[in-house]
Order: sequence, then C-alpha cells, then structure tokens
Amino acid sequence: WGGDVQLTDDIDHGQIAGDQDGALTSFEVGPDLNGDGEAELWIGQANLNDEGEDPIYFGRSSFLSGFPAADAAVSELAFADMRVSDLERGHGVAAIFGDYDGDGLVDALISATLEAYGGADNAGAVYLYSDIGPSLTDQGLDAVALADADIQGQYADGYLGSRLLQMGDMNGDGVDDFVVREPGGGSGATGRLRLVSGAAVSGSALNVDDIELMEWRGEDSQAGTGLVVATGDIDADGIGDLVITAPYWGAATTGSN
Repeated sequence: WGGDVQLTDDIDHGQIAGDQDGALTSFEVGPDLNGDGEAELWIGQANLNDEGEDPIYFGRSSFLSGFPAADAAVSELAFADMRVSDLERGHGVAAIFGDYDGDGLVDALISATLEAYGGADNAGAVYLYSDIGPSLTDQGLDAVALADADIQGQYADGYLGSRLLQMGDMNGDGVDDFVVREPGGGSGATGRLRLVSGAAVSGSALNVDDIELMEWRGEDSQAGTGLVVATGDIDADGIGDLVITAPYWGAATTGSN
C-alpha cells in the first residue's frame, strides 16, 4: 500500500503525503520521543526509491511530533528521519516501541523486508534502536549505522519483518518480547510468525532462529499465514494472547478461502 495519512474525526487536521508517489507504506503512533509532550507519529516509506528504470527501494523512517494542521509532505514535517542510501533494503515496513533491553527507556524495532543476507535476496531484517529518543537529532540519519542490533532473515523471499507486534514480557524476564512475521519463511515458504525474546536482541546479524521463544508455521504457501494478527488478553488470565489468521488457507487445493 502506498498513499497518504489523514485523520477522519471532526478536528481540523491536514493530510500527510509521501515524499514520492506510492512511497508511504505504514505508520505507527509512538510515545513522546523528543520531550515536547506530544505523542510521535512514525511514518515508514519503504517504497522510497532512486526512481531509476529498475528502481532500488531504499526506504526511510520519519518521526513527526503530533499531527499537522495543514497539508504537507512527510519530509516537510519530520523533526528527524533515518534513511538507507547504499543498498536495496525496503527500510520502514513496520515499527513498534517498547523496552527491549530492560533499562526502562523507550526502544524501537524497525523492519527492512528487502534486505539480503548470506546470498538470500529479500530475506528481510529487523533493527533495534535502544533508547531511540536522544538519537533523533536531525533528518538524514543513517538507519543502519544508528542501529544497536539487527536480526537477519535466513530465507530468500522470506521478507522477515513484514509485521511486528508488541507482546509485553511473555517469559517473565522483565523485558518486552515481540512477534515478527516472515511470510515467505520456513520449509516450502509456508510462512512463519516468531515470538522473539527482547532480551536476546543484542549484537549484529542475529539469526532469528536462535532468539525465538516459539513459532507458528503455516501449512500452505498460499494461505497468507499471519496476514492479519491481533494481540490482547482474550482469556483474562493476565497473559497476552495472539490471534493469527490464514485468510487464504485452502485456496490452493479447494479453490476457496
């Protein structure tokens, strides 16, 4: 999806446009990161590219303070952004905020689903930015150099990080955990969702297999496992639950969804 962001309530707000046609892919409301008392709006432009004949999709993550009153492009409104300019990465597909190192400060996880690793094109990656607020000083920050850790997908066309979900502390170690979607991962490219230990995200080029607490695997490569995922305490036991959909399951064999 590439489009604009606009509030639809009765308050007079502007419209945020991508910096290229179709560049804007995702957004997330985050905590106050620059100390001005307003929640931030994170905007991902994973489709931002060099506009060549065979485009290279670099991607960008932008941080806006509140929502604008007038129409403007993302780059005109952002107080800071992180960019990729060397390789195709698709940075900015998804983002979540939490405390993934147990220091009580806000960290960010941001995915780049087109990143290649070990010869596997589009394996995908998730980057950790510890205590991200003080780092957001200007536009044009290097998204790769700024990261404190990164998780790398292992499958060609796995697209690790196509979805990220905050899960809170699931294993009782006092650190937030999270779910990451890998729609083309696993044997037969059936897709997987992984519950990852936040405390284990330390270092570079981490293999997601080594830091997951558990995983859910799709049964059909066409099923769309994890295309829509929801979290919450459904059974009221004080522990977070996860609902996973496979909207196209059965289509390959029965012709129905």
